Amino acid sequence: MPLSGFIRFLRHSLQRLESSLVHAAGFDRSLGPALAVHGPSLLPQPQHIGDHNSMPSFLDSIFWMAAPKKRRTIEVNRCRRRNPNKLIEVKTNIEPCPECGNLKQKHALCGFCYEKVQKETALIRKQIQKMEGRPLNAPSVETVVLYENEAPGDADKNKRIVELFKGVSMNNLNDPPRWNIRPDPHGGADGSKWNYALLVPMLGLAAFRWIWTRESQRQIQEIKVQYDRDMATLARDLELKYKDTLTENRRTAALLELELEKERQRVQGYRKALVSQSQQLLEERKQLQKEREELEKEKRRALQSGAAGIALNGALKREERWHQRATALLQELELQLVERQEAFCSLLVPRERRVEMEKNLLLKVAKDPVGAELGLEEDLRDIFKNDRHCADLLNMDKKKNGKLMWLYLRYWQLQVTLQKHKRAEEALKGTMGNVKCP
Repeated sequence: MPLSGFIRFLRHSLQRLESSLVHAAGFDRSLGPALAVHGPSLLPQPQHIGDHNSMPSFLDSIFWMAAPKKRRTIEVNRCRRRNPNKLIEVKTNIEPCPECGNLKQKHALCGFCYEKVQKETALIRKQIQKMEGRPLNAPSVETVVLYENEAPGDADKNKRIVELFKGVSMNNLNDPPRWNIRPDPHGGADGSKWNYALLVPMLGLAAFRWIWTRESQRQIQEIKVQYDRDMATLARDLELKYKDTLTENRRTAALLELELEKERQRVQGYRKALVSQSQQLLEERKQLQKEREELEKEKRRALQSGAAGIALNGALKREERWHQRATALLQELELQLVERQEAFCSLLVPRERRVEMEKNLLLKVAKDPVGAELGLEEDLRDIFKNDRHCADLLNMDKKKNGKLMWLYLRYWQLQVTLQKHKRAEEALKGTMGNVKCP
């Protein structure tokens, strides 16, 4: 079945059902309400319906009724209903009425007093109507109203007097109504009847209040005991947790102190090693200084003797080339050591880069005969292991990094000078030996 045919069938069925319900209820279909809604033709309209003269069905408008797209949540509804602007404003200008004792707003008329005045005014009007007898019969004199226990004075002569019993009493807190047990003056001729109407309810109310108070006290005591027990359990749990946390913190602090002591001892070891190395270098420097002084003395003696001085100068000139190569090697080592120390102190250069630079330095010294002769490989290993001095982060001078390498560089320069003179001395001794042998 196509969709349009199914919709026509459903529409016709609903109309028949509606007609049956209206007929069963006893209503006239011609007088039923009709709702006309102008909307887009989303559904195809029926072409052939049995009753062409029938009025449109009320169920037809269901398809076109508006409906909310989203359901409002409970939070939205409660926020709208409990908006502070919609709540009743708390009034702080409340005070008791000085006349009747009831509460009222400041600078406003008391409602109880106004009601009393309305009642008294109605009684006065009734009394005046009884005195006049008919409408439009009011005298032309002034009217005076007298309450109970009041007598007319001299000023009230030639005036119309209206006597009124003060039946509406003021609602004074010091004089409440007669709801308690007192003799009823209107109960009999002798006025000795007692009003026991409220005695039984009051006794029942008092008994109920006593029982309720006792039961409430018992429940309050049980709740208090339970609360104390819960608080004690909670305090015990908190105390245990505090002790466990304190023990864990103490254990952690002890481990940290142990690690700190180890690091302190390691730093002290490094410091002692540096001090010993410095002392050793100073001793070697002193020894080299002594040897240099001795060589200077020998040089002076050799220069003073004619042939020996000429031979010594010739040997020194022959060793000058070796001295130049050694000096060039030390200069290259100085530049590379500065770069290596800069890489060691930098936070951006990776460790692999620094290790590669150290390997290149060791390989270069091992291959160079001058470096092998001076024994620079072991000294470089010592520098790589112990020289960890770095300047501050804002330092821009690379030569301020490192301390041990500068001592070694100075030591190598002195060693090159000493080695030069030793080689010249050995060459001079070899020449003198060859001359003496024949």
